[in-house]
Amino acid sequence: YDYSWFLFLFCVFLFTLVWLYFAIIILNDFHNFNEFIFRERKLWLDWSLVLLIATAVLISYSSVLLLLALCLQLCGQPLKLHWVHKVRDWDCREMMSALAALTPSEAGTSLLWLCMAAVTPLSGCVSPLSWAAAQNQLPPKPALVGHRGAPMLAPENTLMSLHKAVECDVQVFETDVMVSADGVPFLMHDEELTRTTNVQTVFPERAALNSTAFNWTDLQQLDAGSWFLERRPFPTVQSLSPDDRKEAAEQRIPSLEQALEAAKQSNISIMFDLRPENHSDYQNFVNVTLGVILQSGIPLQQVSWSP
Repeated sequence: YDYSWFLFLFCVFLFTLVWLYFAIIILNDFHNFNEFIFRERKLWLDWSLVLLIATAVLISYSSVLLLLALCLQLCGQPLKLHWVHKVRDWDCREMMSALAALTPSEAGTSLLWLCMAAVTPLSGCVSPLSWAAAQNQLPPKPALVGHRGAPMLAPENTLMSLHKAVECDVQVFETDVMVSADGVPFLMHDEELTRTTNVQTVFPERAALNSTAFNWTDLQQLDAGSWFLERRPFPTVQSLSPDDRKEAAEQRIPSLEQALEAAKQSNISIMFDLRPENHSDYQNFVNVTLGVILQSGIPLQQVSWSP
């Protein structure tokens, strides 16, 4: 019985390590989840911190339990786990029943196989990398695409973000385009301006309107950079230099024409979505956007219009 619970604790510990690995891997993608919560609740919170705190608590908890269980096993003492530590759901009961039927030797064998199962994938990942490095046969690095520019170093979808992406050797500036009420294509991802501008301060009575409901003169009055410094959507914001902070605070919503000119000067490609696709005047948006691209003089092979 004790062997079964010890093996269960070991499995929980391995699970928390795997969870920690995935938590670290997906940290950057949590920005999209943060955006979703903001659009739904108008509340900005870095949920990656919640994930890391929960992971740290689980790892600490399982590590202490596993260490205590190991000490008790080495001393020949029964585990006597408190009921609080025991999982009561159906899957765990099934696993406990199966493990309880094992003899000590079978449990030891299962534990050995579990260790091998955990180590084998890691060795399988490391071995090809070390072999390729030793043979100096690594392929050339892929072309980098800057999603909304360099949003960890500058406010997304701004000229500063484009320039920071160029500094990072990005070959493609990916962005989102909308068209203002008076027919000027501009860079904006959200259908509302509340997340990335100070529209609630400048136009409080119109803050909930669609981004396309504003004319270009109104859009130029909005601050598109201060939110980046205030909310700090990424930890990298804290490491910005004073000059970068000043530049970020001065950012405005750029027009597509300005972005195309910057891309042409920097010799990088630009890829964009035209939003929102369900707008009643979408066909006119397409015509206006196409006209701006043709008038900009940028080589057409540097422009990718995502459907």
